[in-house]
Amino acid sequence: MQPKQHRRRYSRRVGGALLAALGLATGAAVMGTIPPANALAQDAAASSRLSIGIFQGDLAENANVKLGSWGSGRAEQSKENIFVGDSSIRLTTQGFYQGGRLDFTNPVDLGSAFGNPNAYVRLRVRFSGASGAQNSFDPGSGETARRAASPFERMRFLLTMADGTTYELIRPVSIAPTDDPDAYVPITFPVSALVKKGADGKPGPVPSGDGAKVKQMAVFGDRYAVFNLGEIGVITDETEFSVQPLDLPPVFVNDTISFIGSAEGGATTLRYTWDFDASDGIQADSEGRVITHVFKKAGKFTVTLTVTDVDGIKKPVTTTSEVEVTA
Repeated sequence: MQPKQHRRRYSRRVGGALLAALGLATGAAVMGTIPPANALAQDAAASSRLSIGIFQGDLAENANVKLGSWGSGRAEQSKENIFVGDSSIRLTTQGFYQGGRLDFTNPVDLGSAFGNPNAYVRLRVRFSGASGAQNSFDPGSGETARRAASPFERMRFLLTMADGTTYELIRPVSIAPTDDPDAYVPITFPVSALVKKGADGKPGPVPSGDGAKVKQMAVFGDRYAVFNLGEIGVITDETEFSVQPLDLPPVFVNDTISFIGSAEGGATTLRYTWDFDASDGIQADSEGRVITHVFKKAGKFTVTLTVTDVDGIKKPVTTTSEVEVTA
């Protein structure tokens, strides 16, 4: 089903080109024969894909989703800002323990997702107003654009299963830049992250039966905000990281330089770390997609950006470039 509204606004990309600059936001098998290897590979890939609908804009009286409050927060039906179906959820959160909840009449079975390391829960959310946008200045055009941004640094998710088991996640919020501050954007987390890891760093046993069926899902932010929830589902994502080479202009000592990184990573929550002098080893001198840095001395320096998966599922990638600092 295609979204009724905002579909044109939403970008599936988690990022675009990596920019950093001075002051810049810069085949079928024949019966009775052995299938060819590529056909077997395609079948294996297809079997690993999955799509599970949790909320798809249906809040009719006989729908599977019922809304409720958690503490002083709330979740309410809205006929505005619809992403798919005939409704969205207007969710008010006042912190990590005041939010909204979705109760499922028939618990949603995530059994096939728990055993798939590439399965992600994806929420489509729309942040609007002053808390849901940020200004981005482009010195090249001399214009300031408003882009979608999250009012939260972290969000909390609490899932209650049909057997009474609860899973809690507190996640960093990282969304892709978009030219529309009112766009629906994806918030994701891997299903495997729900299974707590032991002292050895390995996840616990994979849930099954009623232990893999979601009876209730509560959503919270780390501060007060009101936003729309347009869709929730489980998807498969095997996208590898990709970045473009850095292209840095000459800069001057003691100038404040703005760096903005962006990477393609599918449904992955990304972590950006920067190193500004490779001669003393690569380390995290600064962290964040948007950061500033001041070079204190003249010379040539190798700037390294490393993009990692906060859940460690995908392999990290790096890109480097030399910057010449003039006294």
